[in-house]
Amino acid sequence: MQNHALKPYVLSGIIWVCLLALYIHGGIDITPMNADEPTYTHMGKDFYHIFIDPNYSEFKYNSPYLVGDAWQIVASDTEFRLLNGTTPNYIYGWVASALGYKIDDIHDIWDWSLDYEGNLSAGNIPDKTLFRGFRTIAAIQLTIAVGLLFSICHILINRPVAYLATLYFALQPNILADGRRALVEGTHLMFMMLAILSAIWLIQNRKNRHFILFGLVAGFAVAAKHPNVITVTLLFLACSSFFIIQWAQNHLDGSTALKYLVGLFVSGVISITTMFALNPTWWNNPLVAIHDVIEIRSTLVNDVQRPMFDAFGKELHDINDRLSSMFVNVFVAEFDSFSYAQFEHGIIYNASHWDGVPVGGSTIGGILVIVITVVGLITFWRNQSISSEYRWLISVWGIGTIMVSFLIIPFFWSRYYHPIVPFIAMMFAYGIYSLSKQLMVFKHTTSPTQSIIHKLK
Repeated sequence: MQNHALKPYVLSGIIWVCLLALYIHGGIDITPMNADEPTYTHMGKDFYHIFIDPNYSEFKYNSPYLVGDAWQIVASDTEFRLLNGTTPNYIYGWVASALGYKIDDIHDIWDWSLDYEGNLSAGNIPDKTLFRGFRTIAAIQLTIAVGLLFSICHILINRPVAYLATLYFALQPNILADGRRALVEGTHLMFMMLAILSAIWLIQNRKNRHFILFGLVAGFAVAAKHPNVITVTLLFLACSSFFIIQWAQNHLDGSTALKYLVGLFVSGVISITTMFALNPTWWNNPLVAIHDVIEIRSTLVNDVQRPMFDAFGKELHDINDRLSSMFVNVFVAEFDSFSYAQFEHGIIYNASHWDGVPVGGSTIGGILVIVITVVGLITFWRNQSISSEYRWLISVWGIGTIMVSFLIIPFFWSRYYHPIVPFIAMMFAYGIYSLSKQLMVFKHTTSPTQSIIHKLK
C-alpha cells in the first residue's frame, strides 16, 4: 500500500509559506490606498463582457483613440486594455461576480483632477466589501508567488535558502505593499515566478509537454503585465543559448539540439497565441494595436509621467541617477511613499508592524546587501553540484533583468524594480547561507588551543 502522507520537509515548507501568508494578509486593510487601484479594478468589467453577458463589440478597436488632454491621455476602457495587461481584469471581475456584484455596480476609474473625497463622492472607488475582495485576491496571488519562489530555491539550491529567500521577498516593503494592493503586481509576480519555474522544468526534462506548458505560462505572464515580456524573452534566450552551447561543446548531437530549438520555437508561437487570445482588443487589427500600444505608452511617459516625476525630482537623467535609483529601490528598499491617495493612511501604516522589513534599510545596509548578494551569486555559479543548465538559466534571467532595468527604467519608482527582487532574494539568501556555513566550518576546525598557538606564533 502506498503512503500518501505528506513528507515532513514538504509539510514544513507549506507551513512556512502559510505563516508568511498570514503576515501578507494581515496588513491588507491598513495598507495605504494607491490611486491606481480603482482604475485597475474598474477593468474587471471585462470579465462580465466576456463570461457573464458576452459583448465582444466592447473590445473592438478603432485607431487612433488618443485625445488631446495630456492628463486624460488614456480616456477610455479601450486604451486601458491596450496599455495594461488583461489577465488581472478577468481576475478582478471574477471576484466581483463571486461576491454578487453586477456590472453596473462596478465603480468608474479614478479621476486625477479630484482628491480622495472627490473620487469617493463621484463613485470612483469600490465599496469596502468589494475593495477588500479585490485586495484579498491580490494578496493571494502574492502568496502564490512566494510559494513558487520557495519551490524554485528548493529545486535549485536547498531548503535553508528557500526559507531565507522567501522571508526576504515577502517582507520587502514595496513588494509587500504593492502585492497587497488591488493593482496588477500580484498577478505580475505570480506569473513571472511561474514562468521561471516552468522554464526550469523545461530545461530539466525537455519533454513535449514542458515546451507546451512553458509557452502557455509565458503567454499568461505577458498578458498579466507587459513588462513580463522582458522576463519571458530572457528565459527563451537562456534556454535556446544553453542548447546551442551544449551542441557546440558536443554535449548534444545536432539533431537533438535542433529538436529542442524547434520546441522552443513552438513554445514561442504558443505564448504569442495565448497572449493574443487574452487580449480581445487586438483581435480585429493586431498590427495597428501593437503600434498604438507603443504610441500610447510613449505619450503617457513623455506627456504625463515625465513632467510629474520631474516635478518631484524623480526623473532619471544620467547614469548616476540610474545607479542611485536602483541602489535605493532594490538594495536599501525602504517603503516608497510616492502616490498615496490618503497621506494620513501612510503615516498609520509606517507606524504599524505590517509594513515589512527592509533588509538594507540604510546606505550601509544596502552596501552590505550588495556584498552578500555578490557572494551568493559567485557561490551559486561555482557550485558544481548545481546543474549547469540551472546556473545558466538563473544567471541569464537575473543578471539580464538587472541590466535591462538599469537601461530602460526612466523614473525613480519602486514598482518598476519589482522583477529584480526575486533574484536578489535568492542570491542574498544563498550568500547568507554560504557565509554561515563557512563560519561554522572555521569554528569547528579551529580549537581554542590552536587559536592560542596561532596567536603566539
